[in-house]
Amino acid sequence: IIVGENLFTRNSFEVHSDFEGGAYIWFKTDSVLYVTHVSRQGKSTWKKEFGPEKLGDFVRRISRADWRPMTVGKDGSVFVLTDGFQCVTKIAISGEVLWETRISNRASIAAGIDNFTALADADGGGIVAWEEVGEFVGIRAQRVDRYGNLGGTTPVGESPRPPLPENFILEPPYPNPFNDTVKIAFSIPETSTISLKVYDILAREVITLKQDRLFGGSHAVIWDGADQLGRKLSSGIYLLVLRSGQVSVNQKLLLLK
Repeated sequence: IIVGENLFTRNSFEVHSDFEGGAYIWFKTDSVLYVTHVSRQGKSTWKKEFGPEKLGDFVRRISRADWRPMTVGKDGSVFVLTDGFQCVTKIAISGEVLWETRISNRASIAAGIDNFTALADADGGGIVAWEEVGEFVGIRAQRVDRYGNLGGTTPVGESPRPPLPENFILEPPYPNPFNDTVKIAFSIPETSTISLKVYDILAREVITLKQDRLFGGSHAVIWDGADQLGRKLSSGIYLLVLRSGQVSVNQKLLLLK
């Protein structure tokens, strides 16, 4: 998608039906999340912008396709998660902001979670689920009703957090060689800002798989063998590099077509 001078790549946008023949589209730049509505006639009826003051590090955290910043209810209203997942905004199909609920405690939608998704329920509210990676590890879910009131959280499969590693570890990717997708697992000893990148044999950066501040413990990403623009790469040897501060660990990866 090209908007003005900005190119939005494959993981930067999504389209959702409004159940009235139109659609909602969310897309992002490096600092702004946009939500726009298009009528059944194909005309843009309104656009909302959530800038840095609303998002914190939210925009760069939603680049993965499995992170959902928006969900649509059966009545056509849309729920948007902003401000590091600590704020839920409900917008009517007309573009009117119906309410905004801020959540500020770790027992609800806390900044620093690793994965999340939002789903509208059948009663005008929504349910948010996320991976808890604090003192305990597990999945939690919380309901927000049609008026913006919070329900309690429900733990799912919660268990004590496993011991932390002593060093930064980048596991051998699996499978390796690969020709479709590959799982890349790594562990960090403490809460750290990390980057996980892929380079070709000429030391040119191919793609940034993850760049974030993460809790200590185990993490994993799936790579489909495409570059930052979604173009499939040719067969060859690639280098995975995990960095945090002055620490750097790497693994070789063989892509076969």
